[in-house]
Amino acid sequence: MKHTRWLPNEDHWPEDDAEDHRRRLASMLRRAAAALRVELVGEFRYGWRNRSTGARVDDDGHDGWLRLVGEPVNGEVGVFWDGNATASQQLGGLRLPRVWRSWEHAESDLRFRADLMSHVDEPTCSRTAALTAVPALSEMWWMRLGGTSPS
Repeated sequence: MKHTRWLPNEDHWPEDDAEDHRRRLASMLRRAAAALRVELVGEFRYGWRNRSTGARVDDDGHDGWLRLVGEPVNGEVGVFWDGNATASQQLGGLRLPRVWRSWEHAESDLRFRADLMSHVDEPTCSRTAALTAVPALSEMWWMRLGGTSPS
């Protein structure tokens, strides 16, 4: 298994500097958008413990989503780092965002990764980093995930 830890050490993400960290993420998201040559058109959304941010984008007429995550430079990366790209590559038969391009940047204390992906305008399976209930997905979805086809 590539990632042995999927939840980060909470010491890296103290709550007392949340606003400063959000501003830094927003600044990096703008920088990533410029580097990837997309226009930010949506409201910024922040993820679990402010470890990520994202917004809708216009990618030369295509509706997309740009997600940026920050990790300590000296720490191990987890599925929050490249999980979207990995899922996009390995779960081809499922309806999920497809990663088109990525951008990475490192500074003295944090490294950042932005994934530009297709926007899927459907409800999420969970509003948190962990599933707390069985998601309402079709039988076909589950069959495709399991690599089987319908009878």
